[in-house]
Amino acid sequence: MSIRRALVAAGSLAALSVVMLSTTAAQADAGSRAITCGMNVQSSVNLHLDRDLYCKAPYAIKVSFDNANDGTTPFVNIDLRGHVLYGTGSNTGIATYDYPNPTVVSVTHGRVEHFDVGMAGGGGNTITNVKFVDNHIGFSCWETCRIQGSYFKNNGTGFELTSESNGTIESTTFSGNAIGARVTGITSGLIAYRDTFKSNQTGLAVEDALARVDRSTFLDNALAMNFVNHDDDGACVTVTRNDLCGNTRDMGGNPQFC
Repeated sequence: MSIRRALVAAGSLAALSVVMLSTTAAQADAGSRAITCGMNVQSSVNLHLDRDLYCKAPYAIKVSFDNANDGTTPFVNIDLRGHVLYGTGSNTGIATYDYPNPTVVSVTHGRVEHFDVGMAGGGGNTITNVKFVDNHIGFSCWETCRIQGSYFKNNGTGFELTSESNGTIESTTFSGNAIGARVTGITSGLIAYRDTFKSNQTGLAVEDALARVDRSTFLDNALAMNFVNHDDDGACVTVTRNDLCGNTRDMGGNPQFC
């Protein structure tokens, strides 16, 4: 992927995932299954959490699809229904895999707490109204991700977008994390819109990647935004119409503006 297309891809691929997710109910089973610790999901399904669940298994929920030749894509809805999915501090909460076939996963309405990685996602993932609390990494995305109306608190890293990935975060709060949101890799693109970064050691960290930060609030962070470019590879950032107040430093690194 051309680096100049990464931000466009961040928007278009996120939009595509939303369109795909809109068909989830029709694709998945009409009913909903209760989540059990260590479950392995390999087909379209609606899942729900019917109580707070403490899970010791390596994965609380694993979504993968091994039928690489049939051309289908599983659609998985995970509704936490206001409950807490709680880990040991060394395991993974929700893991989604995009090999050999992609997966499309929606997680809504609940809390993911005290995991090494709260959610690790490849494929198309949409997060809505979910709290990630006290994880080493709240959500690690390596494909296409969209986060709306969610909350990341007291994590090592709240949201991590890795190389060759595209993500959108909107109306989401990052509070008390070592790093609120982090994006790395020259073919990665992040759009942050109307988000709040409050009392983090670093609010937003962008390393050798493209990012657009618009109409967001940075309040009382040690460092609001850190932009690092190691090479002259075309990575750049667009920062517009943001509110910065009470930060020890508003900007660090060596930003290259688009």
